[in-house]
Amino acid sequence: MGADVGGLLRYLYGPGDHNDHKNPHIVGAWRPDTETLEPKVLAAAGRAGKGERPLLDFRDLTHRLKAAHELMTSPREKYVMHVPLSSAPEDPILSDEQWADVAATTVKRMGLGEGIGDDEGCRWVAIRHDDRHVHLVVTLARQDGKRASIDNNYDRIKDACH
Repeated sequence: MGADVGGLLRYLYGPGDHNDHKNPHIVGAWRPDTETLEPKVLAAAGRAGKGERPLLDFRDLTHRLKAAHELMTSPREKYVMHVPLSSAPEDPILSDEQWADVAATTVKRMGLGEGIGDDEGCRWVAIRHDDRHVHLVVTLARQDGKRASIDNNYDRIKDACH
């Protein structure tokens, strides 16, 4: 759990600890129009050399993810859940649409919403930058400003992944 959704997004869209984040992009979210959620490019890459990434603006996505949390009368100090979801090496490579379905199903099985198009559950995005995994970012406030239950969240995640 964390308290900096913007920082988490910057990390997931950045190069990663081992320069392993390739082509980061949103594959799924609480709303179906994921293309409107992608961070806007502020400046193109390439000025400092090979491998440089564009400068991105995360303010709109951060604001949208935090909106329900800001409605809470007694907000959590740590309100951001980060759940990496991976496939096994022997599994086939999943498409973006398949990863979106995996992420939406995981959110639903964790009791944090009904998946894509849910106007009452938690806001979430699934970011992909690798063939074998996505990162689920969930803000732990329902869209009516109520707290999302995270009781037994590790067991819920484990059950959702199985």
